[in-house]
Amino acid sequence: MRNKLILAFGISAIVSMIFMSCDYVNYKQGQGLYEANCVTCHMQDGSGVAELYPSLNNMQSSKTYFEAIPCIIRNGLNRQESVIEMVGLQHLSEVEINNIVNYLVNDMNKLKQEQTLQQTSSILLKCK
Repeated sequence: MRNKLILAFGISAIVSMIFMSCDYVNYKQGQGLYEANCVTCHMQDGSGVAELYPSLNNMQSSKTYFEAIPCIIRNGLNRQESVIEMVGLQHLSEVEINNIVNYLVNDMNKLKQEQTLQQTSSILLKCK
């Protein structure tokens, strides 16, 4: 009886780990910050809302694109093709912006291109 109980517990633990690994997120702080600051407009899955809020799901693997993300988060963006202006998130620290960038790039878009805090800091110094 005791062996069956241990076996059942072991199997349930393995099954739980398998299901949890399917939704694994590398950048938990970035995910939390995204949920607190970005989800209202860009949606939980990053799909956005037509011409109101752009999708964040089609990020491209280019240096120019990655260098723009921290500045957009910090200063906002007013694009002609968007009906609503994105307000900058001035209250976020460089570390928090870096974590959001890495969450968007690596977890949401699966590009596997980690941006270091030093890179983000350097980019933010150049923002206009």
